[in-house]
Amino acid sequence: MAIRCLSVDDHPAVLEGLGFVLAGVDDIELVATVVTGEAALEALEQIEVDTVLVDVRLPGIDGISVVRRIRSVAPQLNFVMFSAYGDRRLLSDALAAG
Repeated sequence: MAIRCLSVDDHPAVLEGLGFVLAGVDDIELVATVVTGEAALEALEQIEVDTVLVDVRLPGIDGISVVRRIRSVAPQLNFVMFSAYGDRRLLSDALAAG
């Protein structure tokens, strides 16, 4: 059974690149992509996923806040957070969010 993923990033090239990379992995299925934290919260009401791939910085609700909100209602989900920023505070905040 494939790992079902939701990808959250506001940069189209990142979403496209992740889609391309994950398409070549047999046991991972990218079931949806969204560009905002708000859209991620809405998508998770409609689809079932195992893992959320989320950018740390998003317009509106940032990625760390998105993880916190999702964790509060779906603690079983896994998260992979990514960022192009080398900010250690973001790293520690992301780890604290889960």
